[in-house]
Amino acid sequence: MKKLLFILVTVSLMLTCTFAGEKKSKWERFSDNMKLALNKENPGVTLAALKLIIRFSDKLTDSEHFSNVANVFIKSDNLEIRKTALIALYKLDPEKAVEFFSAHKALEENKDILKKMAAIITAYKKDAALADSEVENSFEICRCCNFVSLTY
Repeated sequence: MKKLLFILVTVSLMLTCTFAGEKKSKWERFSDNMKLALNKENPGVTLAALKLIIRFSDKLTDSEHFSNVANVFIKSDNLEIRKTALIALYKLDPEKAVEFFSAHKALEENKDILKKMAAIITAYKKDAALADSEVENSFEICRCCNFVSLTY
């Protein structure tokens, strides 16, 4: 009887360990959900997803997020979504975002979006200059993001 109980416990532990490795982490599930939400037609869902991406950008490791957010920025007619996407792009990858904004400036028609792009590019360049002089630069990035996020 003890052997049977021992065998059952051992088998159940082995199965638990085997299936535990197949589960996705909560951040992987979050990442998958953000991809789905960005492709929804509902602007409220898209806006909420962008705000969550901004808040948890440090947890997102999938490089697809930048291109998904860039597509939302380019395709959306909603000004609030586009402004939020600007910030999300910067939070995901500042260097890539500045390159994207620099290339996209010539195509942009909205003056408000152009101003925000210029503010982000200027703050990034200023931050890079401070980094070169070995000065703590995280304040400038935060100030830039707060400035942009507070003005829309």
